[in-house]
Amino acid sequence: MTEAALTDAERHSLERNVPRFYLYTALTSLQLWIPIWIVYLQEQRGLSLTEITFLDMPFFLTQMLAEVPTGALADRYGRKISLLLGGVTLTVAVFVFGIADNYALILISYVFWGVGMGLQSGADQAFLFDSLKLLGREGDYSRIFGRVNATTVAANVIAGLAGAPLAAETTLATPILISAGITAASVLVALTFHEPPLHEARLPYLQTVVAGVREVRGRRVLRLVMLFAVLGSMSSMVTQYFMQPYLKGHGASTASLGLLMTPVRLVSVAASFAAFRVERRLGAWTALAMTPVLPIAACVALAAWDSIYAFAFVPMAAAGGTLRMLLVSHYVNARIASQQRATIISLFALATALASSFLAPLYGYVADERSLRALYGGVAVFSACSLPVVIYFWRRAERAEIEPGPTAAA
Repeated sequence: MTEAALTDAERHSLERNVPRFYLYTALTSLQLWIPIWIVYLQEQRGLSLTEITFLDMPFFLTQMLAEVPTGALADRYGRKISLLLGGVTLTVAVFVFGIADNYALILISYVFWGVGMGLQSGADQAFLFDSLKLLGREGDYSRIFGRVNATTVAANVIAGLAGAPLAAETTLATPILISAGITAASVLVALTFHEPPLHEARLPYLQTVVAGVREVRGRRVLRLVMLFAVLGSMSSMVTQYFMQPYLKGHGASTASLGLLMTPVRLVSVAASFAAFRVERRLGAWTALAMTPVLPIAACVALAAWDSIYAFAFVPMAAAGGTLRMLLVSHYVNARIASQQRATIISLFALATALASSFLAPLYGYVADERSLRALYGGVAVFSACSLPVVIYFWRRAERAEIEPGPTAAA
């Protein structure tokens, strides 16, 4: 369906999708457990970092197994239904997490969390991109998705500032249970979404899955940008994941965690707004290729300097990670068809979840058995050695796809 084919009612409904999507994003991101969840598992549930990160294995594996089926569900039956189901599932996950008093219940909450994330992943970006595309505004995607990410981070900032003091004054479980109610409110917002009508015929469910997998398998440039996204996430992930134990290990109080992590969130907001301009100024490919530099530099600083003041480098990693996520999203969305959009985006999330399911327990083990400094240093070295190789072959594949010829066979 083209812009000209829209009725006035359809255009109005699609335009309302954008502000409602901002609200949906804000509610799903206003999670008061963000500044204290590792502390909650350590102090209230008695888990070690190794045990905590091993919980991420079933979480990421569940998300991985759910990614493609739920992405295809969004492509076949609609992005709205996938976002609705995701909100309901996440509400259950957060509530169970808050009341869980044993490892088995915590594990169950993580499984629900993985399914909920899978239902939202892919469907959210596809919903926004297709709404804009039908309005003839797909060129605004980077700018608007940057604002959406800024909304996410701003909600995280508010949650951090409110959640940590709330936990200090009540219990570590209280912010988690309140967050379940906030997540439930996002479901009500999703009910008001207008499903973007597709011009292309929707394929049957299994054909949707097969077509999405075939598209990624058949295009080397998509496979390589997927590998870049996975490897590029390592240095930013390791700095973000261990913020709480790093700060606590250097004398910070539970009540101060939200405040101390606020600069990290604010830098992410700034990076979200800057992504559109960075992409325009440098070009999509160059901007993307440069995004791992800041997270790797932050890991080097954290490995070399054993001080709470080294935490000042963590916002650098947040900026690079935010830019990478936003620019990869635009790069991929601009190169795939609407009827397979959610499935293919979910394949990217699947790859990240697969890698994280093995990396998270490894990170926790190294942090427990060696130190966080050793972990940061190892990730920095691996990322600095592997990413330039991926970037080189990715650039060759991109040129071959744009200009078929001798290079394509190389």
